[in-house]
Amino acid sequence: FGVKKFVGDWEYEAPNAPYGYQNGIISLTKEKKALKGTISIGSYSSNLDEIVTKKNKLNGVVIVEGERVELELNFDKDTFEGMAKSSQGNIPMTGKRSSK
Repeated sequence: FGVKKFVGDWEYEAPNAPYGYQNGIISLTKEKKALKGTISIGSYSSNLDEIVTKKNKLNGVVIVEGERVELELNFDKDTFEGMAKSSQGNIPMTGKRSSK
């Protein structure tokens, strides 16, 4: 499961997230041998930093309105599931690939 398999746009759902943050897009691109990412939630966009991949897992950090949120995602071909962890608690997330 190389980094190429993570590349693309992923639509996520987090039904338990605060209103307005329940849906969005995680965009992952490959630059050199590293993954770069952004998260778009409505008109809001933020970089996904500290990306680490191991087998089919991807961990990263995004700052949402000053709050550090750690993502722990498990990918399976064209879907993923995982957690967004913040000081507010853990929020389950699921997602599916919308483009490669």
